[in-house]
This record gives sequence, structure tokens and C-alpha cells, in this order.
Amino acid sequence: MGARGRRSHRSRAAGQAAPALAAVPAAGAGGPSLASCAEVAVGAGSSKAAVAGRPPRLAPTLEEVLAAVESLYEDELKPFGRILRKRVSERALRSAGAAGEGSCPVPDVDIAHLRAVCESSELLHVEAEEGGDWSAVFVGRKLAFVDIYDLDDAYPAGMWDEAAAYFEGLSGDEMLLPGGRYSCAQALLSREVPFLRGFSLGQACRFV
Repeated sequence: MGARGRRSHRSRAAGQAAPALAAVPAAGAGGPSLASCAEVAVGAGSSKAAVAGRPPRLAPTLEEVLAAVESLYEDELKPFGRILRKRVSERALRSAGAAGEGSCPVPDVDIAHLRAVCESSELLHVEAEEGGDWSAVFVGRKLAFVDIYDLDDAYPAGMWDEAAAYFEGLSGDEMLLPGGRYSCAQALLSREVPFLRGFSLGQACRFV
């Protein structure tokens, strides 16, 4: 079976993608820190969202954005705007959990503010990408990202056999995986599946 056929087979195993986050009024440049849901709930521009029972839209600081970009470098993932937005949201949720706000909704990051923060920093180079997206990379830093859309099958046959055996052995809720390469790869890595042992998140995304 060719690489494309195998990818198609795996795609059918993944569950439906999560619904899009609700649009709410954006926080201003002086908006809340990502430290906890409690701080966000009383931050500028978030009151309407709180009343509507929807997640507040967050305006991350430069420090938080740089930390998120660094974490994507560690995962060998190019910081495209959509992925950086997701990573900032993930880190905010973890920070809120550490602060004891276990029931926090998934934060919705203001994408326009996120890009503006990136463009304001001399440490980051922002450029337009295909499909209306953009990316933010560190100035002067080597670009060592995995091309997650590379269709070249560079994996040994034994790895495909392990993956096939794993997926064929799933049952019930185990068969449910999130849609999208990024989320699906995260889920598989969290399960510590043997065929992805030692893979970075970027490498796992390419496999998915």
C-alpha cells in the first residue's frame, strides 16, 4: 500500500474535529495575563464573554508568546499563526490548572493581537504564508522544522506493521481520535504508542 493510501486509511480512524471556538469581544493590548481563569474573567474586554458563558478571548503578553514559540521549536513545528494560537491557548489552560482553576474553559486567543505582538518584537520575523496564514520565527535561529506535509514514505515497513496492528486492535472509545494532524498526533503521543516512541510532536504530525 502506498504512503497516500496508508494516510487515507489512518485519517478515517480519527474522530471528528472539535467545534470552532465562539467569537467574543477581543481584549485590548492591556488585556489579562494568562496566569489563571480568575484573572482573565475580570480582565478588560472579557465581561461580555463571561455573561454569555463563553470563553474569554485572551490577549497574550510578549513573554507568553515567546515562550510558546520556543516550545514549538522544541517540538520541531514551524510556528504558523494557527498553531501558535493553539499553543498559547494550551499553555494558558495548563497555567490556569496549576493555579487551581480546574474548570476553566478552553481559552480563545485573539489572533489579531497575537500577530501584532509578534510583529512588535525584534526577536521575531513574521511573514505571510499560503492560505492566508502567517508564521513567526526567531531572528537568526536555525530553521529545523519537520515538513508535516511531506508525502515521502521514509518509514520502515516494520513501523507501518506496528501501527496497523495497534489501530486494528482498538475498540470502543479507544478508536476515537481528534481530527487534525496536530491534535491527533498529540493524542497518540500521550498514549505512548510504541511505533511513535522517541518522536517529536512534529515528527508525529508528519506520520499522521
